[in-house]
Amino acid sequence: MRLAWARPQEPRVADTDSWTFLKSLIEASPHKLDVAPPDAHAHEDLAALRITDNSLMGALILNTGGVVVDGGWLRILGSNSDRLGRSLRGWNDAIGLTGKGLLLVADDALGGYFVLNGGALPGEPGGAYYFAPDTLEYEPLNCGHTALVQFLLGPALADFYKDQRWAGWQEMVATLDGDRCVFIYPPLWSAGPPIEERHKGTVPLAEIIILNGKALQEMRPGHGLVVPHPPQAAAAPHLPKEAF
Repeated sequence: MRLAWARPQEPRVADTDSWTFLKSLIEASPHKLDVAPPDAHAHEDLAALRITDNSLMGALILNTGGVVVDGGWLRILGSNSDRLGRSLRGWNDAIGLTGKGLLLVADDALGGYFVLNGGALPGEPGGAYYFAPDTLEYEPLNCGHTALVQFLLGPALADFYKDQRWAGWQEMVATLDGDRCVFIYPPLWSAGPPIEERHKGTVPLAEIIILNGKALQEMRPGHGLVVPHPPQAAAAPHLPKEAF
């Protein structure tokens, strides 16, 4: 499980508009951020997702092409952009989550990802979970989307990832495109040496999702979890054959 972090109460944004509130979080963030410009078709994404610009998710989509956090470690999805190479709506369609009771809203450089519960997981609808690449489990974060974004942009992020970083990670993730991640071998969910001593390379994010899905099925057959399924055309030519 992740290290404990101070879970913020769900902020009230009724007294201001969601974009103003999001900008305040961005301006106050202690992390290096890259806020991509929004796509010209962002309104179509709002309509397809059935959300409004009064929500924080709507503000993210309408006003940004995603936010890259901590020099490339984390990607919060918005509308489509060259920086991330995907949008919130398009990525959920591509990995087969649309209509499955989960919505992926952010992911990290290790292939972990943050989802909102739409009925596929226990707990309240709209609750945030983290799919951890070292446990292959959905870990509840006990908050909703607005508090999740506040956390991802805030100072507690470093503690959350403390055990999954290594000396020199900043230089490695700084070169990542928004649709790629770091492959660690042996994988984090397997036995092996400390993370500092494991092999590291960069691969398409879809490949890590496929690998983790196969590992989950092998370790816990019939697990019943809803997980992303990128097209098999994205199967992993760049990973060591031992990984499969």
